[in-house]
Amino acid sequence: MSNINAMATAVTGLKAQAKALENISGNIANSQTAGYKKVDTSFSDLIADAGVKNVRSGAVGAYGRSSNTLGGDALRSDNPTSLSIAGEGFFPVSDAQGRMLYTRLGDFSLTLDPKSGDRYLVNGSGYRLMDVQYRTGDEGGIASSKIVTIPNTPLAPRKTSQFEYKLNLPQFPMTASYDPTVPNSELLNTGALANGAGEASLVTLPYGYAGGDLARNSINTGEYVTVSFDGQSRTYVFDTGEATPPTVTPPSVLIDATGTNDAMIEQIVADMRANLPGAENAEAYLDDNLNLIIKMSAANAGTLSLTSDFGGVTISLPSTPINGPVQQIVGTDAQRFISQSVGGGTLTAYSETGEAIPVQLRWAKLQGAPNEQWSLFYETNSTANGAQAAWQKVGDYTFRNGQMTAMKDAGGAVSSNGEILVNALSVDGVNFGNLRFIHGTDGITQYADASGRPVTSVAQQDGYAKGEFVGVSVDDSGTIHATYSNGKTQELGAVRLALFRSPDSLQRVDGQAFEATLASGEPRKSSTSIMAGWLESSNVEISDEFAKLIVTQQAYSANTKIVTASDEMERELLNLIR
Repeated sequence: MSNINAMATAVTGLKAQAKALENISGNIANSQTAGYKKVDTSFSDLIADAGVKNVRSGAVGAYGRSSNTLGGDALRSDNPTSLSIAGEGFFPVSDAQGRMLYTRLGDFSLTLDPKSGDRYLVNGSGYRLMDVQYRTGDEGGIASSKIVTIPNTPLAPRKTSQFEYKLNLPQFPMTASYDPTVPNSELLNTGALANGAGEASLVTLPYGYAGGDLARNSINTGEYVTVSFDGQSRTYVFDTGEATPPTVTPPSVLIDATGTNDAMIEQIVADMRANLPGAENAEAYLDDNLNLIIKMSAANAGTLSLTSDFGGVTISLPSTPINGPVQQIVGTDAQRFISQSVGGGTLTAYSETGEAIPVQLRWAKLQGAPNEQWSLFYETNSTANGAQAAWQKVGDYTFRNGQMTAMKDAGGAVSSNGEILVNALSVDGVNFGNLRFIHGTDGITQYADASGRPVTSVAQQDGYAKGEFVGVSVDDSGTIHATYSNGKTQELGAVRLALFRSPDSLQRVDGQAFEATLASGEPRKSSTSIMAGWLESSNVEISDEFAKLIVTQQAYSANTKIVTASDEMERELLNLIR
């Protein structure tokens, strides 16, 4: 190699080290720049084509090497919309010209555009956050994209359309009228209400139903049942046809029990209706639990009783009052109703305009064991008087052993999904339209409770008042929410990170951003999580950069000495000629 070639090679070394010094300078200058990715320097020798037998040392070239896959430390930020990426990926952003870029700079803040009046999430370099949908498949690419826009308007109110309401009812409600010394004083006496159906009672007789339809499978000839009502009695003596028929005298009646149970019971009902004054509405039937039920609806229904010698054992049974369900409580009965029922809490409902209306609920127990019945009412008119409706029924509920066995709406329709629809629910003149009460199939129970009061476990609804904009939040999944003064949130979009096959092949642009290239490939969706309230720092390590600076300085100095030496050798050669 000639002195001239040595000098030229040294000059390439000077240029390469100058390039390295430039990269080091940029790294140190941006050591505190959030999201900055340092640029390392790689060197490559340049060999002239001189043949195998004439190997020559080469010059050198330098090129920058990206470190886009090397993350910086995550630092806590006071800004709730600052975002940090916990792994691979880039935030998709847009510049002022609408160009799609990608960045790790996540210091996004709410910024108002004075021209459009819209608000966006903009990072420190002025790039707007994008909501991007990526194509599926190996090649990736962007299917759709939009700038995340934060609304300026308040959140409109939402009318309540449903209540989710679950609770446990006490077995014995401690109403104001409850007296432990008075049987059934815990019940609502609907027969005494202005719109009640009058008194009703029933007697439950364990029948011993042995199976099959024939009466003789369960009773014997000569056994009897005596029904007493309002000071009068009728005794029904059974003849099964399997023995000598018994002799009876009035008021005893011989009942043909040679056929089915139903035929035998029909004879009893017919005689009661015809020969017991006031028993025109009497009923008798076998229930699902093999009991003989005799029911009476009359002014003195509470006097109903029964005596029987089924199975050779004489038993006497008093009646149990039946309080038939009522659709509403009128103003004249409001105080009576309140004293014979228990509070079920207050639910807040929101009108079309966002007005908060309290909905008062009360529970009234109508019937005791074994099939215990309750009715739920809501207050429709707090100032009702006379025949005006004060409380309106939501539904009727039946329990056995603490578990709800049936649920019906105010119209008597059975609910199979744990929900009751209340038509035209109205409170003090505010109409909410049709509103659902969601209990669930096991959401209401009736277990013993010493307090004697309903214990609510769930009481919520789906309406809300108008809400003023408070701020923006981003969860770990990247979903962006606007928060409002009424406690509600509204989903505005999502941060979906971009992942590249070759992230170090992205083209750098100003502001810690990158542009996709053919070498980087198309972006795909990244599954990396996002940390809100954190900010990624630069990945520059100052100590490493200073170490590289010392080495670069020494290498630069060495190359200058080669230039100096080659210059002196050339001068010596010229002196020989003289």
